[in-house]
Amino acid sequence: MAEEEPHFDDAGPVGSIGFKADNVSPYVLTKASQREAQSILDGDNKPVSELHKDKYEREAGRNWDIFYKRNTTNAFKDRHYLSKEFTELSAHSCRAGREARTLAQREADDGDTTSSDAQSDCRPVLVDFGCGVGNAVVPLLIKNPHLRAIGFDISKRAIDFLNNKWRRVLANRGRTVNLKDLNADSEETTGPPGEQSAAAPEPPSPLQPSQPTSSDDEEMAAAQGQQDRNIESIPMEVGELVHGFVHDITKGDPPEDVCPSGSADFALLLFVLSALAPAHFRDVAQRISRVLRPGGVLMLRDYGRYDMAQLRFAAQRKCKIEENFYVRWDGTRTYYFTVEELREIFCGCGLVELENRYHMREIVNRKTEQRMRRIWIQAKFEKPSHAPAAAEET
Repeated sequence: MAEEEPHFDDAGPVGSIGFKADNVSPYVLTKASQREAQSILDGDNKPVSELHKDKYEREAGRNWDIFYKRNTTNAFKDRHYLSKEFTELSAHSCRAGREARTLAQREADDGDTTSSDAQSDCRPVLVDFGCGVGNAVVPLLIKNPHLRAIGFDISKRAIDFLNNKWRRVLANRGRTVNLKDLNADSEETTGPPGEQSAAAPEPPSPLQPSQPTSSDDEEMAAAQGQQDRNIESIPMEVGELVHGFVHDITKGDPPEDVCPSGSADFALLLFVLSALAPAHFRDVAQRISRVLRPGGVLMLRDYGRYDMAQLRFAAQRKCKIEENFYVRWDGTRTYYFTVEELREIFCGCGLVELENRYHMREIVNRKTEQRMRRIWIQAKFEKPSHAPAAAEET
């Protein structure tokens, strides 16, 4: 990918991404601020060795498994705001979109627009790429009973936690539950048969640099102004979690018998692409595109260039793997994008950009009065309903 100077003129409005709190406000990244941030990044010019770089790539799955062993379901907050942000997931929008896609598919197949409408009655399918313990897909299924969802993740522990959590959701339909009980999990519920309960978390490898333990997503959750939700009312009718399974999207397409090509109406990619090595970006985009049906939409959110967490990494000068790509203390990794890069990645595999903009927020920690300037990107890309004319001729 060619390095391009980011443009921050298209930052999202203050009302976006669920931000409604008196400790959160928008800010403008001035040219002077950009130059100052870039000078910090330029000063970090000694990446880790190739030995360490290969180790982090080779052990990516193991490191995420240890992450969930240490944090169980407590690492990230449930993303209850997604239904408001991604309105395409509402029942009305889903129904209209599904009918349009079904009609387009029939026309493409044989020109018959009068056949049975059974396909349009099917519930839309959502695929959560890198679903973790279900912080996105579970709240979406509780709020949207018309959805069917498939989730996969590189971590077996995360998938075990997801499946356990969903069983508790189904067992508590029609009740008001404490979220701590809904999310409660321990190593005893996730280990393979016969495995003993986990002892102390594994310490970081000596090869891994020392870094602060607070996660970027914990700060993100604070930035969204979400109060801790202790109570959840689960309706009698919820969506369907078709399958939660282990898969590494960098290794190949999801299994056809679980997640067939052209089957998904929606794809979620929430703070997942940034966890992968840049060498995988284009292949992952192609795999997501193949899973989407014509007219299907990818919904993405991830870290933006010059985010305060990136500047913190750069200031330490011992976390850099390659340009804009860093390793945390536990071996997990993160990349910081520009909207131009995301446009190149996803439009380059044939998707059409619907939305792609920065969201810049200054968050004040009420206890410490520390100010944190965060930058995220929210984007949506659509798979065209019809192939380009040139492609149709061939």
